[in-house]
This record gives sequence, C-alpha cells and structure tokens, in this order.
Amino acid sequence: MILPPHRAVVALVAAAVVAGVAPRAAEARVRTTCAPRTKVMSTPGGLVVGFLARGAPVIPLKHTRNGYWTEVRAVHSIVGWIHTRDMC
Repeated sequence: MILPPHRAVVALVAAAVVAGVAPRAAEARVRTTCAPRTKVMSTPGGLVVGFLARGAPVIPLKHTRNGYWTEVRAVHSIVGWIHTRDMC
C-alpha cells in the first residue's frame, strides 16, 4: 500500500519515535525516490527484496564509501540498499 506523501511522512515520523529517534531529527532526514521504480536490494548489488514507486518517502541510514549505494528504511518498514541517484 502506498500512502499519500503527507500521511507517509507522519507514518515515518511515528516509526522513528518508536525506534527512539527524535521526531524533528527523523523529519529532517526524510527523502523521496525520484526514479519511476526503485529496486531495493538486500546488500549493495545483492538480491532484490522489493520495489519503491516514485515519490516514496525513505530515511537514509548509511552510504557506501563510494557513495553509489544508500541503505534506506521505507515507510512500510522495508530496509535495504538503493542506488543513491534514485533519491531526490
């Protein structure tokens, strides 16, 4: 299920509060996907574990040293690696 952007941000901030992250800090880190369909991988270049539609809100967690991959947490709790260029 894909939520409208304003509801998705609320859900993401709520998840961050449950995880122990301050709401204002989590809200500041929310980014969206720009690609029509973003593959979410188990590891950088690994197996595909899901897809995100354009405009899906994500929280970046960490980057690879070369900056090519970013680990993200999406609204629906999927965690995985995406191409950094797929984020706005």
